[in-house]
Amino acid sequence: MIIVKIYGGMANQLFQYAAGYALSLHHAAPLKLDISYFQEKNSDTKRAFALDKFAIDYELASQEEIDQVFKFRTIDYAWNKLLPIANKRFYGEKKLGFNERFFDLSENVYLRGYFQSDKYFIDCKRSLMEQYKIKTNHFTHLLPLAKTLSSTNTVALHIRLGDYLNPTLSSIMAPFNLDYYKKAMEHIQKNISNPNFYIFSDQIQLAKDLLNLNEVDATFVDESITKNAAEDFYLMQSCQHQIIANSTFSWWAAYLNENNHKIVIAPTKWYKDHFGDATHLYPDNWVVI
Repeated sequence: MIIVKIYGGMANQLFQYAAGYALSLHHAAPLKLDISYFQEKNSDTKRAFALDKFAIDYELASQEEIDQVFKFRTIDYAWNKLLPIANKRFYGEKKLGFNERFFDLSENVYLRGYFQSDKYFIDCKRSLMEQYKIKTNHFTHLLPLAKTLSSTNTVALHIRLGDYLNPTLSSIMAPFNLDYYKKAMEHIQKNISNPNFYIFSDQIQLAKDLLNLNEVDATFVDESITKNAAEDFYLMQSCQHQIIANSTFSWWAAYLNENNHKIVIAPTKWYKDHFGDATHLYPDNWVVI
């Protein structure tokens, strides 16, 4: 049995499930989710379990099954570091990116990490995409707009601002870069006829002030259109093309876009220089600026 720890925001959860799902297919082994992170009383996060918004037929690990993995935690951690990857009972991701030996893990392992690369699940992308269809009963009021977005030359442009006020994130992630967005929009305008930009942000008024779009057909998606991040995600995914932020939230919105001719533009600078590059995050057909 493979158990994967689910934690963090919705986008992190999608990566974690995808990696666990791919490994479970590789071994024809059952997959179960550990969602204890969202039940911890002392957790400093406001994150919520979000995979229930998708068409995933998941199974939760029982506390007994989780406890069995960590039954001899102190001893096992010491031994686990010495074991070859195929014999590890639990696997903690050491650094971001794709580990080429991931599929050497056994069918009896506990996974913990972010697994932020489509190389983990590219071989099962088709079946994963079916599971990652959003349950539209959550968004019936947005269906007419979503249909319009998917059938016209629309571009979802995502700006992540509020999260980066968090001291931890701001020490890791590259800051807002206006030049990136200008170049990305120019690329779209050269390749798409009469594009209509839909701007999404966790600080929409600040995004409006920063972009200062006076001569562009643009709609700023504020609370009169969407009420929460999940609704933003649904509409972002519905657009024909995407200009993403250095954010796995907009990464997944772009990845799940089913337009076969989509243009996805991503920033070269994802992290601050000392934290490394983000080449592991970019699918081959995305434009990186």
